[in-house]
Amino acid sequence: MLYAEINWGRWIVRCPVCMSAEEVVYGEKKFRCRDEYGGCGHVETISYPSERAEIEDALSERAKQNRNWVPGESVAALHAENIEHGARRV
Repeated sequence: MLYAEINWGRWIVRCPVCMSAEEVVYGEKKFRCRDEYGGCGHVETISYPSERAEIEDALSERAKQNRNWVPGESVAALHAENIEHGARRV
């Protein structure tokens, strides 16, 4: 099982075999590392966080390049970072 994360406001999955990353649509069930783009063709199931709306809402207060979230990072931590860095909705 692979875990989706958010990078620059996009849901992505990182390939554990070749370390490539692919953009995915939230809820997509299978990850396939696209070999036509230099990936390895690895296929695996994707896991997503249940608190999608809360994560995306917290990230929406940041500039696009700072809209990042990794599995295990809490929504409370995202809000604390927003306050610490003075993030405002953009």
